[in-house]
Amino acid sequence: VVDDVVSGRCGLKAALYAQDLEKPRAVCKLASAALSNQRALSSALRQARLEETGIFLVMAFELLVGSGKIRGGGQLRRRMEKKLKILKKGFNDAGGAEQPSAFAQLPRYVRINSLRWSEVGVEAQPLQHLSKALKDAYQKDLAAGRQVAAETAEVSKDELVPELLVLHPAARCWLQQLPEVESGALVS
Repeated sequence: VVDDVVSGRCGLKAALYAQDLEKPRAVCKLASAALSNQRALSSALRQARLEETGIFLVMAFELLVGSGKIRGGGQLRRRMEKKLKILKKGFNDAGGAEQPSAFAQLPRYVRINSLRWSEVGVEAQPLQHLSKALKDAYQKDLAAGRQVAAETAEVSKDELVPELLVLHPAARCWLQQLPEVESGALVS
């Protein structure tokens, strides 16, 4: 996907649709993040004397800006890990910034499926119910000794869209454990 975009053969959307991808959303996020840092990543790859292909751009992004680890990749991964210091220096010299992903900073939106909510058998309104569930999860994490900010458990209604709740980005792990999400009464 990244090779197609970098070569100018097509745009990101066309490249995504041209491939039969198992997780197109994840590929889109990773590809767009790597492409938005292309200048600094390419500079780092040149300094490390590595190819500037799409796979190297994506792997360099994951190593330098993303999680810091590359899953899979075999020989390519080992080549990059051997040159990690050079890659970091080249990336920083080119103005690349090691920062959390912009996607990780976006709020989490949850839609209330009113048809399914009535089937769940919960007496409370969705906002109050979700707020209580997240506060309970927050208390469990605190009791387990995890450092969690209090605002992570906050829930509010969206100002423009009815039946839409706004959560902290870090609330995702708690949200996925709720039976209401599993049943489809809350859609994340």
